[in-house]
Amino acid sequence: MKMIKLNKWQTILAIIVSCITIIGAGFAFCNRVDNRYCKAIEVDDVKVELQLVSDRLDQKILNDRINQIQERIWLLQDRYECTEAPVCETKMDKEEREVYRYLLKELKDTEIKFKKISSS
Repeated sequence: MKMIKLNKWQTILAIIVSCITIIGAGFAFCNRVDNRYCKAIEVDDVKVELQLVSDRLDQKILNDRINQIQERIWLLQDRYECTEAPVCETKMDKEEREVYRYLLKELKDTEIKFKKISSS
């Protein structure tokens, strides 16, 4: 095997290139390790965004539920041609009166939950 002889400038150039390559490889490795794992700040940002989306979804679900309950109440009121609870209850039979009262209570409870979520 033949040995390659380098002059002084070629040796200096080879050392400089090898140092730059080693330093570059070190930075690439550190950058890869840093990007491979989540940073605490990014995790916190994702948690906050997820909580906001979750709250908006809860608001939407409760708002839909309020609309459904209110529609059922209006259907009962239209059937008995009344708009106030005491008047409607006197016109209804026992089972429908219980359903009507339950709907009014559930509407009030759902509105309270909706206000709690909306205010937070």
